[in-house]
Amino acid sequence: MAQPRNQQIDGRSQYGHTQSWETARPTLERLYMIERKSLKEVERVMRENHQFDAVEHQYKYQFKKWGWKRNLSSKKKAAITDALSSRASAGKMSSQIMYKGNRVEAEKIRRYLKDSVRKGKKPANIEGIGAGVVNSNGRRQSTLSFNGLIFTQWNTPHGGAHLLQSQPVNYPSPFNVLAGSPGSDVAVVTPSGSAGSPCDAPSPTNALIHKKKTVDRAQIFFQGRQEELLRSLSGEEKMTMSRWFYEYWFFAFKSAKAWGRGPRTWTAETLGFKRMLSKMPSSLPSSPREPARGLISEIDSIRRPSDLCRWHIHLPYEAEVDYEDLTEEYVEQDPTNQNPEDESTWVSWPSHWETPPLQEKLRDALEHNDFSTAHVEQLPRSPDEMLKEAFAFAIMSRNVEVVGRIQEELIKKDIDVQDMHPLHLATSYLDGHKACCEVFKLLDGGRIVKGRYELYSARNEMGHTVLDNLMIAIHKSHTSLSPSQVDIRFRKQSRFAGQEVDICGRWDADSDCFRHLLNTHDPTVPFTWKHRFCHTSIQTICHHIAIMYNINSNRLSHASGLFLRRCFGCGLSLSMQPLHALVMTGFHLASYGCEDEDLFGILACALYLVSCLVDATGKASISIQALFEFRDLTEEDMCDHQEYTPFEFAQELRNRPQDTPWTPKVRVGWNLFEILLSRCESAQADVDEDMDDEFLNAVPFLGAEKPDEDLIAIHDDHNYRPFGVNMGLASLFAAVQAEIVTYRRLTNDCGWLSQYFNMEQLLNSLKQGSHPSLGYLNEGLLKAHCICGKYGPCYSFGPTLKNVCTRYIANLDVWDRAHYSIVEE
Repeated sequence: MAQPRNQQIDGRSQYGHTQSWETARPTLERLYMIERKSLKEVERVMRENHQFDAVEHQYKYQFKKWGWKRNLSSKKKAAITDALSSRASAGKMSSQIMYKGNRVEAEKIRRYLKDSVRKGKKPANIEGIGAGVVNSNGRRQSTLSFNGLIFTQWNTPHGGAHLLQSQPVNYPSPFNVLAGSPGSDVAVVTPSGSAGSPCDAPSPTNALIHKKKTVDRAQIFFQGRQEELLRSLSGEEKMTMSRWFYEYWFFAFKSAKAWGRGPRTWTAETLGFKRMLSKMPSSLPSSPREPARGLISEIDSIRRPSDLCRWHIHLPYEAEVDYEDLTEEYVEQDPTNQNPEDESTWVSWPSHWETPPLQEKLRDALEHNDFSTAHVEQLPRSPDEMLKEAFAFAIMSRNVEVVGRIQEELIKKDIDVQDMHPLHLATSYLDGHKACCEVFKLLDGGRIVKGRYELYSARNEMGHTVLDNLMIAIHKSHTSLSPSQVDIRFRKQSRFAGQEVDICGRWDADSDCFRHLLNTHDPTVPFTWKHRFCHTSIQTICHHIAIMYNINSNRLSHASGLFLRRCFGCGLSLSMQPLHALVMTGFHLASYGCEDEDLFGILACALYLVSCLVDATGKASISIQALFEFRDLTEEDMCDHQEYTPFEFAQELRNRPQDTPWTPKVRVGWNLFEILLSRCESAQADVDEDMDDEFLNAVPFLGAEKPDEDLIAIHDDHNYRPFGVNMGLASLFAAVQAEIVTYRRLTNDCGWLSQYFNMEQLLNSLKQGSHPSLGYLNEGLLKAHCICGKYGPCYSFGPTLKNVCTRYIANLDVWDRAHYSIVEE
């Protein structure tokens, strides 16, 4: 029961005793904490009305003892602000703020909010944007797929939702009182009867809360703290933000991809967002409103991409006139009369259309927002940052001309892009149709910065080499494995980077089938869309390997960052060499690959790697138990890791129990793979141990024709022999190159290999110890090549169609599926 206001308290007779202070406590609390009187006023009232005789410093001591504080610390004010923000996100008004059961003056919180907003509006440190957060070791750790970039990760309508998949979504409490954490002294309430209608204007405090929340979120986003940002949003806010960022990603991707031809400006209408928006899910994955329909039926209702590849044909420079004749009919068309949805109507831009440049287009789009169906405030980005974003989108969209132009501007401005790992970005968005290896060739040549030659980084933030990224591309495009099954460090990723671009050219980020897939609740490319490791994909992977060697051979000597393990017994860190990583990739392809897989592509990759002097004799420490994550160690055998050559590792994998039975085609392919590795190991060992007359006097040229002057000159200048004196390996490599550049599967009834390359015929001949038996060799189809297996003239990626066969046997001239480029080397 509350004390009467003027009740006498005997303070003089018992002053100094706990009893009298406790008796006076309710009155003192009312005066000091509720009525907010000053200490002098409290002293006067207590003396005049209650005969309680104490002085100011005694009141201070006693109030401190009771834990009474009227001035809230910044930490407590921040906690109150967080509570108000949570209620604002739930759409609730807040009219009372309580701390330890006492009401807090709203004016104090408003002053704190104004100060916070003012500080938050100071210019952000541009250099730190997107650079990630500092971990417990004091090192900056990226939260993005590609460091230094903000927009590139938002490649689905729920681009940031994957960051929350491992954690439950925190939905707002339906109650008016915000329950704090255990031990919390803060409560924010809306007393009954005080809730306003939706039309009521927000209070000054709530308006400031909204303003501070906007500033805070912008700061969080540009510091790279994406998970924290998403957790601060309500379900509807997540949907709006994710949709806006995806629409910007798609706009930037489409602008970069089509730059130089087609429509000059892309808007929400021409990008088809309004049409696609009607088909979007009404909630994020894992939200309470998620429809209870099956994902399989959703995916089955989408029109599948064709199972037939497209491909890229590299033409030698002297063929340029013929190539230009093919495209001459399109040059004179009116550039203003183009259908955004029909690329056959697109023509090259007049020169003045390329001003302003791409990076300015991307920056301007953030201001006018014409590309989006969502409305958000302007996001501040500097010109240099937008140049990096434009560079990334040009790489992702495989627009070779724009990549080259922006790279030159980055060099001129001395803008560092190492943190975005351009080579890894390019190999995450491989396209064997429109670009093949052309983007990578531009990038891997490095750049001149302030008079010094500089190469892009060999490893990304996950420790993967560029070659590792090519192995990941094989897994992504041609197996059923998820990212975490390829590398445990991908455990938080449900999708592979770059899945929106098919390496075989069958779909792209702007293809209808893929855009419809994004509207399902699991926008991961289904296994039913994939097919075996095909010639288009093989050519793309192998060309990248060859370019890495010819431009900077050291890139192929680094230990792999894939399949890292520790020995269960001794704890030794176990890593593989490049060929061992290829063996493991081949094993996954054999066990989890697509229908009709026969491992021809793995044979081709192995021959390309060995031809680039990758060591086939080197050993790697590997624990089979750790590799497959099972443990069966006895006291006598606590350490099971062993040293394996690539050939020995392939044998070991064949002998272990298979999760899925291998098909006859796969068994033939694996047997060939083992024989190939064994012979490469022997050939390299012979070269290392004995440079005898047999090696020095071996026939330098093979094939059905005599070598021309170019080939002889190349052989004299680069007299290295990756296959030693094994002419069979050299001829096999030459035949594989011919197969890749001359044959494609034109219909579903066609075979995946040409009539000139029979895997069983080849295996039988090698088992008998004879020269390889293939149609290319038996029918004299191969032009002259040297004992290293290479044709002339020598391009950085390998031979062209013109260089490999004695007569024209190719079936590639299908104009609506082939893309041509001129080799300018």
